[in-house]
Amino acid sequence: MTRLDHDRGLHQLSHKLNKNVTEIDQFVIWGNHSATMFPDITYATIGTSKVTDLVNLDWYNQDMVPTV
Repeated sequence: MTRLDHDRGLHQLSHKLNKNVTEIDQFVIWGNHSATMFPDITYATIGTSKVTDLVNLDWYNQDMVPTV
């Protein structure tokens, strides 16, 4: 199930940034498929850009985290 959460997170990022999921590297899901699960974009990159520099952190915290 964690793989499903990982794929959901990649899809959300790719949709938000208008990029292909194959362009996103180092996106991580921590925890299990439960309330302890957490999508981590701290080290995620697209090319040489950090994802944290490309997305609004309010979107990340209010939309992405609860949805994944």
